[in-house]
Amino acid sequence: MHPPERRCGNEGEIRKSKSEKSSKGRNGRKLEVRKDTKSVPAGSSFAFSPWRDLSRTHRLAILFIGLTLFSASSFLCFGVGYLVFGPLQAEFERYGLGSYRVLAALLQLAGGAGQLIGFIHPRLGGLASAGLALMMLIAVGVRLKIGDSLMQMTPALLYLLVNLYLFQASFRR
Repeated sequence: MHPPERRCGNEGEIRKSKSEKSSKGRNGRKLEVRKDTKSVPAGSSFAFSPWRDLSRTHRLAILFIGLTLFSASSFLCFGVGYLVFGPLQAEFERYGLGSYRVLAALLQLAGGAGQLIGFIHPRLGGLASAGLALMMLIAVGVRLKIGDSLMQMTPALLYLLVNLYLFQASFRR
């Protein structure tokens, strides 16, 4: 019995492999089954992706690291911006919270630094994420109170969701 043929790349070249066999999946599409990897749909670009070989745990770890770096760098930049950058300082006046600008900036700096320290001490990173999520929940409330549109609230909502995820994920590690 001869091993099945498989198309390689876009060239239409056909090669035979002893370690491959062909079968049909649940949806009737042809599946390529290799002894060293999982089943993937034939012709799928995902079949040749480096992500294919990563477990779900590894993919979630990469997501966690990426979101932590995104959140921490954002809050560090916003914290510095609220201390020294005029247009960001004016936003606090628009909110009617000009007297809390320095406190909010220092809390953002502490939260961003805490998230980075969370790579070494996960519980501290989780607490920093919880604090930042609480800050963003308050920010959404302030924006609702002053009548901002949903588009103007979107960044606060995004950071709220990201930090809630980071908080719960930090206690699973």
